Amino acid sequence: MYKNANSFKLFYSATLNFYKEIYIGNQVREMTVHYRIKKVSDLVEGDIVLHPVFRNDGLLFIKKYKRLTRSVITHIRMQFPKDLSFLVIESEEQLVMFISNEEEQTSSFQEIIRQIALTHQQQINIPISLDEYIDKTTQKTDGQQKKIKGKDNLKMDFLKALDSNAYSPIWDQLETILDSPRVLNRANKINKKLKHLISIDNTLIDLYKKVSQYHDVLLVHSLNSTFIAFMLGLTMEFSDEEIIDLTLASLFADIGFTEIEKGKFIGYLDQGKERINEELTKEHIKKSIEILATSPYCRKKSVIYGVYDHHEQYNGKGLPLQKQGNAIHLFGRIIAIAQYYDEMVGGYLQEKSQLTIDALNELWMERGKKVDPNILRIFIDKANIYKVGLDIQVSNNQHGEISGFRDYIEKPFSPFVKLKNGEIFEVR
Repeated sequence: MYKNANSFKLFYSATLNFYKEIYIGNQVREMTVHYRIKKVSDLVEGDIVLHPVFRNDGLLFIKKYKRLTRSVITHIRMQFPKDLSFLVIESEEQLVMFISNEEEQTSSFQEIIRQIALTHQQQINIPISLDEYIDKTTQKTDGQQKKIKGKDNLKMDFLKALDSNAYSPIWDQLETILDSPRVLNRANKINKKLKHLISIDNTLIDLYKKVSQYHDVLLVHSLNSTFIAFMLGLTMEFSDEEIIDLTLASLFADIGFTEIEKGKFIGYLDQGKERINEELTKEHIKKSIEILATSPYCRKKSVIYGVYDHHEQYNGKGLPLQKQGNAIHLFGRIIAIAQYYDEMVGGYLQEKSQLTIDALNELWMERGKKVDPNILRIFIDKANIYKVGLDIQVSNNQHGEISGFRDYIEKPFSPFVKLKNGEIFEVR
């Protein structure tokens, strides 16, 4: 898991300093440290993770202070190596003490969380800022809050105007995904417009709170889908106003669930894609429209139509009106792709989690059926995952470098991969 000896030495040093601080602290004052370092293989139901966890595609997997359930642990073991380290607390009572004792401010904690971030970054190959792991209000001003590596030219931080924990490092990767100064300048400009909009329309904060306070799955899914939709809007040369509308439509597409009893929502997730609950799907779409009508900005036609159509399918077999092809609003077709992909990797439905490579393959098989084939192609070409020279995860404990493709046009998810041991094989 540690890619080089220096990484191991840094982690060992941080852990040693952690125990030194406990020992020294006990000579001066009584101090109980409530957190523990655990490997994936040692996680148990009830553990509370003290940092966000990001998937290998850079999107959010679980948020900070998430209490682990049996199903979440299963997803973690599917996505990450068994020896990857997590920082956890083992009970709600210990979490209260951790917060009240301000243990997050100690130098030992911040050094350990820095090494956690480093090892997780190596897993997903995306620069991670300590801002994502430690609240700014508790950070030491010792320069450690800088990115571990990488540039900080583009900072898409409009989501932090809604919630300081509503960010994923993938937003900072728009520089490499978009690969165009012109488009990057547009992204910066739209980010500022979104921040301004949030500052003048308090209903947007209220809408976000409804989502964030309802259920973790709804929040994480909404945030991840929003990134994909935003990226597609830029790539498809939407106007600034259209991208803002698309972003809000994606963020609040499923807000109607917040007006539905939580047990029904969990049942909806358990049923999965194969057994769609038509009544609940139609009900949450209707309620979403009603809720969004309370916002001066979200009641715009493009936002409403995007939300209304995001469960339609390209072949006319979706809900609520069985629209087909281009009759489905463009925003709805985009959000459908964003949500479909995120659902598969996130494992929200029927507790089934897929690796990125498997999820994209399944999505590719649905082109022209459930999803718009043209928009899907744009998503594939812009997704900074399957490109020559990049490291990809081919199983939960194997990584390799993409060396080429037999036929990228017809099979963009079947690359040749060179493993660390020199073996080369074609992903099928």
